[in-house]
Amino acid sequence: MKTRIIRKGIAVALVAALGMSQVSAAAPINPNTQTAEKTKKSPSEMAVKQAKNLKKQLVLTDDQESSLVTIFTDRNTKIQDARVARTGKGDGTSKTVQNIMKASDEKVKGVLTADQYTKYQSIMAEKKEKIKEKKAKK
Repeated sequence: MKTRIIRKGIAVALVAALGMSQVSAAAPINPNTQTAEKTKKSPSEMAVKQAKNLKKQLVLTDDQESSLVTIFTDRNTKIQDARVARTGKGDGTSKTVQNIMKASDEKVKGVLTADQYTKYQSIMAEKKEKIKEKKAKK
């Protein structure tokens, strides 16, 4: 009789443990911890997204948006290539990226009006600040 109660207790414990493991397996995955599973966008996909966001914020014409897509695609491709060619810390990649961004900003300046460019600069400054804050938390 005691054996039967012990067996039932063990069976209940096993079912409960199995149920708990199934619940935790079905729990949503935090996207921030699963970076390997994230699909990286191509430079042109990123450029289209960047231009669309700026179109909303800066009230761009279709021609301006198209020009920005071209500029951003070129910029994103160059930055991606620089990061792929990276040899390690202190290899000058960040300086290269800064130069690419400066050249890109000069092209953007030629596409936007003075007011739009001023707002673009403030948007970029905000993004830069968010990146610094994010790095500081690490």
